[in-house]
Amino acid sequence: MSIKSDGHHDLFHATRPIPLAVKGAANVYTIHDIVPLRLPYSTLDNKRYFYRVIKDIVRKADHIVTVSEFTKRDVMDVFDIPESRISNTWQAVAIEKSFLDLNDDEVANIIAHRYGLQFREYFLFLGAIEPKKNVSRMVEAFAASGTKRPLVLVGGLGWQYDRDVETLNDERFQSWRFDGERIRAERSVQRLPYVPLASLMALIRGARAVLFPSLYEGFGLPVLEAMMLGTPTITSNTSSLPEVAGGAAMLVDPYKTESIRDAIKTIDADADLRVELATRGKERAAFFSPERYSERMAAVYDGLLK
Repeated sequence: MSIKSDGHHDLFHATRPIPLAVKGAANVYTIHDIVPLRLPYSTLDNKRYFYRVIKDIVRKADHIVTVSEFTKRDVMDVFDIPESRISNTWQAVAIEKSFLDLNDDEVANIIAHRYGLQFREYFLFLGAIEPKKNVSRMVEAFAASGTKRPLVLVGGLGWQYDRDVETLNDERFQSWRFDGERIRAERSVQRLPYVPLASLMALIRGARAVLFPSLYEGFGLPVLEAMMLGTPTITSNTSSLPEVAGGAAMLVDPYKTESIRDAIKTIDADADLRVELATRGKERAAFFSPERYSERMAAVYDGLLK
């Protein structure tokens, strides 16, 4: 579908692929990933419709923007688009200074008071419960690692989550503790469906490590968020994730439970490694600053409007 420009706008930018164009303006579209085509079992999209929409957009667009070099190459390979018509701007995350300025004691108080967690004494996963996030395999790897520290998952239910929920609710992760007054139930694997932003920042800051062994990502914002907040990260050696991590995270084969297990054991036991990854992560995160993103996006617009 196309609509006519009112004459006051020279450029239309759809930040996701929608079948809409503006006549009389330069049309730009951001494609975050092509997961429905690469991992078709992991989404509920109509794959034929998705393919037709992307193909039509790529054919008619004045320019395509992607959020990683990986996605750029993916789109070029599948849709045969010349490199001159596609640019990668990466993504950016802006975290409020007040969250960054919290000291360790303040973070420890927040997570202890709100969630009963100890500072640097839990592992954290961020993301919806859906197939490409690889939740069941991650939880099995966590169980096999032998760590005594809990795993906390923050995210809502996505789709096709029955198997993952069954794994999360496994009785292996249930225990009982007597606190002197009563017997209390505890779980070594727990899920928080919704967390306010301030609490989420504290949970990331307070984690021993963030686990994000996703099967496929167009970018991978949880990796960037963890690096910005100085939390060591374990992520996958596939899709865009090595590109985002840039040597500042532990990489694993997300299809192999033992690879994830071994990384958890290593990062759990090695304090020097955790410090090193935290330092390198902050340095890497600076590459994805909002200022640099704005510069890259402005270069795309200027190239179309000059």
